[in-house]
Amino acid sequence: MTELGDEARRSSWVGDIPGLARAVATWEHELAGARSQVNDRTRRMARPGFISPGRVARQSVALTAAQLGWMVRRLPGDLAAGRPVSQPGEWLQESASYLLRDQLANLGPAAAEMARILVDSDGIVPGFVVSELQRRPLPDITLPTDMAERIAVQALPGRLGHVGPVVSVAPVSQLHEAELLDGTPVLLRVRQPGVDRAVRQDARIAASVLTPFEQLVPIFRAVRPLGLVELISRQLAEASDLRNEALNAIELGLIVERLGLDGLVVHRPLPGLVTERAAIFEAAGGFPLRTIAATPEQPVDTRPLASLTIESALAAGVFAPDLRLEQIVARPDGRLGVIGCGAVGRLDLTTRRALLDLLPALLTGDTAAQVAALRDLGIAPEGAAGDTLVSELAAIQPANPLGLLSGEGGGIGGLGRDALAVLLRYGVTPPLELVQLSRAVLSVRAIFRRTNAPGGLLAALFPLLGRTSELRAQLD
Repeated sequence: MTELGDEARRSSWVGDIPGLARAVATWEHELAGARSQVNDRTRRMARPGFISPGRVARQSVALTAAQLGWMVRRLPGDLAAGRPVSQPGEWLQESASYLLRDQLANLGPAAAEMARILVDSDGIVPGFVVSELQRRPLPDITLPTDMAERIAVQALPGRLGHVGPVVSVAPVSQLHEAELLDGTPVLLRVRQPGVDRAVRQDARIAASVLTPFEQLVPIFRAVRPLGLVELISRQLAEASDLRNEALNAIELGLIVERLGLDGLVVHRPLPGLVTERAAIFEAAGGFPLRTIAATPEQPVDTRPLASLTIESALAAGVFAPDLRLEQIVARPDGRLGVIGCGAVGRLDLTTRRALLDLLPALLTGDTAAQVAALRDLGIAPEGAAGDTLVSELAAIQPANPLGLLSGEGGGIGGLGRDALAVLLRYGVTPPLELVQLSRAVLSVRAIFRRTNAPGGLLAALFPLLGRTSELRAQLD
């Protein structure tokens, strides 16, 4: 039995549902080959190669439609204002991001998911791209309920009694209220048809387009666009098989149980009711966070979500890299319910130790300790180059390091962009696992902002900051 299966067998949280521990072992067995090969497969997907002629044609049509829309809606006004001459750099950025947004809007669920990931990656993705996607968010692509019901009935024959209204929509899948044949209320997640194939094809197209830029333009090479394509492709590939969503929910729920994380409930998948295209989770009660109109006067306390990302990453080496409002419900008991998780991130022991050294160094402005931690991560130079790097990092440290977490002066994102520019001059490129963790922090920050979480990211992380030395000692 695997480590996850063994922990599930011992868990009271899993044991409350008869047969669930055995189902976990079955899902792991079914997915063993695919999960072990996902990194290699997505690495190949995110490289130039053969592209489906049909998908190329659709991309071309989408780009042409975006260009025509830009020429009709934007170009005349820009020319009249003289922007191509008076503001050439800014105009080119805005025009490129306008075209990108409209092209993604024309390409279906996989492209919509990529757009959402880009929006929540502010600080990693260029700001002008994020701003345009925030200004004109892509609309949800919702399957009609009768089509979702047909997919679910085909995937789970003889098990469903009724499929109700949509609870929330994500580009790769959507969640419905439903009932089993015996009347038991449940939640049904259904995958959008064809999204797995579109993910593979779009990753190859993006890689083919970006490779010349990465090889020829230093700034593109520095920010590793192919690495970002690989990261996004990895998450989408994992999320497109709902058996992964069920296993990820079990893994995160076990961490909540093991670490005693307060304020969180991970809703369990039901044994015998999980397939690649449809998955049943226990009913949640409460309201999806995306339907709650939070205001500064009536905030929603989403701070416990930081535990499922940052604390979980440092304490257990596993974290939710891409939490979104569509996955979270506010339960009647005051806790937050997490319904499914398309992907999980993982950090090895060396990386966790280095991060636990890096975090207090960032907050105290100790640049020498920062570089030492970066060396432990394998991404900082030794010798005189390292000494110079210390000096350059010191020059960009804020007067109030705690302001990083509160968002002061751009917060972590602002420091991250400045620090990244310094590090890249020394040939430093962060591994994808750290980029994924950075995305996890940014996705939680985005939820905090939308729900006006009390105290923001600083309040959520403050208890953890006092435990970094304790967590670090546990890893020795």
